[in-house]
Amino acid sequence: MPRIDSPETAPSRGEVARQVMASRFTITKFRASYSIDEVDAFLDELVTGLNGQFSSKELISKILQAKFPVTRWRDGYHLDQVDTFLDEIAHEIKNLDTV
Repeated sequence: MPRIDSPETAPSRGEVARQVMASRFTITKFRASYSIDEVDAFLDELVTGLNGQFSSKELISKILQAKFPVTRWRDGYHLDQVDTFLDEIAHEIKNLDTV
């Protein structure tokens, strides 16, 4: 997954929102994974927040506090991919305040 920050430019809220909307995760079955519906709903909430409803501080707090139901017998998103992506998005949001 390409990072959108670079030494020359910091991301805009719109760019981070587009990155969240474009996110894709491996779907797993018969092993621990996150509920697809819960992760998708959370990502939708992040996009809404990035479009002006929440401050960067509030968004980072939401990411750090995010907990998703774990499933083993149904399709779900790969745990590590979701966690890594959310860490990267929190970093991107933090960079919004350094512009």
